[in-house]
Amino acid sequence: MNELQESNGKKRRLSVGAKTKLSKGMESDLYKKLMDLRSAMIPISGRMVQIFALQIANANNIDKFKATDGWLERFRTRHDLSLRKGTKRCPKIGENICNQNITICFYMGIMMLY
Repeated sequence: MNELQESNGKKRRLSVGAKTKLSKGMESDLYKKLMDLRSAMIPISGRMVQIFALQIANANNIDKFKATDGWLERFRTRHDLSLRKGTKRCPKIGENICNQNITICFYMGIMMLY
C-alpha cells in the first residue's frame, strides 16, 4: 500500500519500488513489430502488445519490467496507436468505373428533373 509522507506541509505518495521501463530503442523495435503485423492484416490486441513487450524486456535482461494496463495505455498514447478492430479493406475502384458511375448518377439526376 502506498504510504503518505509530509514534506513542507504537503502530502505526497512514497514510491513503492523502482519502476523499470523499456528504452526508446526497445519501444521502437516493439512498434516496428506491431506495424509489420498490422501491414500483414493481423489483428493486434492489447494483450499481444504486453506479451511482446515482456519478451523484449526478458531478451534484454530487464527483470523488473511490468507491462501493466497503465503502461499499455501510455505506450499507445506515445505512439498514437489504436487497437480498434480494423475494417475490411476493398480494392481501389478503377478510374474507368468511377467515371461510369459519375455519368450514371448525372444522367439519373437529369432524369429526375423531368
